[in-house]
Amino acid sequence: GNARGTSDAGASEAAQKFPVILYSTTKCSPCDQARAYLKKRKVPFAEKNVSNNQPLQKEMIEKIGELSVPTLMIGSKVMKGYIESLLEGELDQAGYPKIESKEPEPTAEEDVAPQQ
Repeated sequence: GNARGTSDAGASEAAQKFPVILYSTTKCSPCDQARAYLKKRKVPFAEKNVSNNQPLQKEMIEKIGELSVPTLMIGSKVMKGYIESLLEGELDQAGYPKIESKEPEPTAEEDVAPQQ
C-alpha cells in the first residue's frame, strides 16, 4: 500500500458506488465547464455526447425524461444544468475527494476597518 494512491482510491471507490455520467453536446459551454470541473477534481466520469446520436438521445429520454444538456448523473441523482456549488455538494456527498486547494485560507483582515 503506497501512500501516494490514497486520493485515487477514494475517487475510484466513490465511482463504483456513484458513477458519474455527463450528457453533453458538441457546442455547449456549460458542458465544457462541467467537464473541466470534473477533470480538475479528478472525478472519473463517462461522457455521452448526444449530438446526432439517436440511441443515446433515446437512452437519455428514458433515464431523465428530456434532452437537456448538460445533464449529470451521480449514481441515480440527476442534475440538469451546471451549477458548480451544487455539483460540488453532490460530489462531496458521494465521497469524491475534494480539490486540494493550493491557496492559503482567506484571512479575516477585510473585516477590519482601515485606520485613518
